[in-house]
Amino acid sequence: MIPYKSKVPYDYETRRKYIDIPFPLEEYRDRVGKVRRMMEERELDALLVYSNPAGSEGSGHLTYLTSFAPLGGNAALLLPLDGEPTLVFDRVFHSEPTHSMNWTTWVRDVHPSTRGDLPANVQAWVEENRLQGDRIGLVGEAMLPWDVWNRTREALPNVSWVRVTRPFNDIQMVKSPREMELMRRVCAITNEGMRAGVEAVAPGATEGEVIGEVCREFYRQGAHDFSFNPCIASGPRGGLKHSYPTDREIRRGDLVYIDVGAKLYGYNTDMSRVVVAEEPSSAQRELLDVDREAYYALLEEMRPGVHVREIQGMAEEMERRSGIGERYGEGTYLRFAGSHALSTGFAEWSLEDGRTVLEPNLSPLAFEPMIVILDVGTVVIESMVAITEKGTEVLTPFEVDWM
Repeated sequence: MIPYKSKVPYDYETRRKYIDIPFPLEEYRDRVGKVRRMMEERELDALLVYSNPAGSEGSGHLTYLTSFAPLGGNAALLLPLDGEPTLVFDRVFHSEPTHSMNWTTWVRDVHPSTRGDLPANVQAWVEENRLQGDRIGLVGEAMLPWDVWNRTREALPNVSWVRVTRPFNDIQMVKSPREMELMRRVCAITNEGMRAGVEAVAPGATEGEVIGEVCREFYRQGAHDFSFNPCIASGPRGGLKHSYPTDREIRRGDLVYIDVGAKLYGYNTDMSRVVVAEEPSSAQRELLDVDREAYYALLEEMRPGVHVREIQGMAEEMERRSGIGERYGEGTYLRFAGSHALSTGFAEWSLEDGRTVLEPNLSPLAFEPMIVILDVGTVVIESMVAITEKGTEVLTPFEVDWM
């Protein structure tokens, strides 16, 4: 590996007393063991798990195996079929690994890189482990910048690269009991943050003030971060759905859409609620009732053994029966099976992926039947939902009283 010089020591013994990870080491060893069995089945000699926080899946794959989430740049776990893994990253603040969250992983061999050196370090690791002509699995290829991938491939022309992101996801999306407990914990934070935001909605309050109350409650409850930039859109702007907070004052009768999620140890959540500032109109009430009916009807059908295509079919039929698309016309978006499952990733499975059969302990689902109408607003109930032996458990149960 290419030597890295820093002023502050960053070896394992130096950082060991600062290490902060959510699970005992045996949890991560068990995950590595499952991944290695997948590698054996596909006759892989090593695995490269790539991470880029700017990508669609962020650092989810890497965090799942290592607990580490880079602050930017490129990062990768290099996992041999036997032996200890190596963690490489190239976003090093002040040129000091200790200033760059290297104490948030159990991996002993943490190797920082200067910007642009990650492919060279991958090459050095492969050569040191005598894997030049072997089969190496690749996870996270969709996030790999062309320059990084091209230089890695050119430096190792005899390596056979095998894409294994999907089988890796199949392992990651089944949660251990410890993971489910952490998800309940961070969902509880999100639930209370949403409660604080909803209670702050009133004529005269600004969008920024509402989200400010969410932020205050998140960190008061122990969140490490947001899973995404918090969204709020009120009044006619609500039909844009995703928006940053503005200084717009909420007015009487506004639909106010709030979408937030707390993050803890790299585990994500996503929750949306809609509030009417004071009394809803009859048209608003109809939209709210249709969405609530879809939410509870589809939730009732989610149980072990059900294929997601069944839920998708029901959702499409409910969309047709509602007649909302015909009444409101152009600018109307209905999606009653809207969903994406979260843990360290942000889209680990969904009701629309066409292949998943529901089973207990899958990554909790952000389930969000939605009605979005330009110049009218967004109506949605989005909750974090766990599949259990008996059906579902709503992990973010706070409800808005539309009456």
